[in-house]
This record gives sequence, C-alpha cells and structure tokens, in this order.
Amino acid sequence: MINELFTNVGHGSLLSYIDGGTGSMLLQAAIAGILSSLYIAKNRIGQLKAIIANRSHHKHSAR
Repeated sequence: MINELFTNVGHGSLLSYIDGGTGSMLLQAAIAGILSSLYIAKNRIGQLKAIIANRSHHKHSAR
C-alpha cells in the first residue's frame, strides 16, 4: 500500500505523491470510524440505561 502512494518521477527520483484515490479512501475510513464510534456509544448508553433502570426497579420492589 505504501508503494501505491508514491511514484517515480523524473530521473529515477522518488517524489512524494499521494494518489488521487487515496483521499477518497481516507474519507471513507474516517466516516467508518465516526459511524463505528457512534454505534458503540449508542450501545454503551443503552447498557448504562438498562443498569440504572434495573437498580431503580430493585430499589422500588424492596420497599
């Protein structure tokens, strides 16, 4: 993958060059990371709500 990001230009010199498709790939990776983080956060919040509701239910039923 690293070799795909660079290209030989001129007299055998290796110049830093990022392929045009790389930006799209990086954008897709960033979007995937954000969506994954949101999904995990949503699940964790749901678990936390369930724990709080369960504890609240036990307090009211013990009375």
